[in-house]
Amino acid sequence: MPGDTTMIPETVWQQIPALVLFVVFILAASAGLWKAFKEYRTWQAEEAEKQRKWNEEQGKKRDEFQENLTIQNQRFIGELQQDQAKSTELLNQGILLVSGKIDLVTKKLDEHHRFTEKEIEQINKWRNGIDKRGIE
Repeated sequence: MPGDTTMIPETVWQQIPALVLFVVFILAASAGLWKAFKEYRTWQAEEAEKQRKWNEEQGKKRDEFQENLTIQNQRFIGELQQDQAKSTELLNQGILLVSGKIDLVTKKLDEHHRFTEKEIEQINKWRNGIDKRGIE
């Protein structure tokens, strides 16, 4: 064909340069993909190391926070126990004071009752004496 400018290789030897170019292209593409894969694996390892360090730091922070929280809770519970002991002591003192006052009032009432009984007895004796003698 006289007007056709496309060259079609007619022998295998004429196709070798194209085949070499194709193999070089495949090798270059494979090398590029291998390099990209290695870079990705390196990046992935670096990210995993960063994540491990971050997790370790967070673990330390959590442990410190938990330790501080435990100390604060123990301090708070200790203060509550001290306050409760003070309250119990004050309550016991109040109970002792009230029971002492009740004992005092009971003693005074008993004394008054005995005194009153003696007075009533004397009044009865006096009245009985008047009744026996008669009023003149």
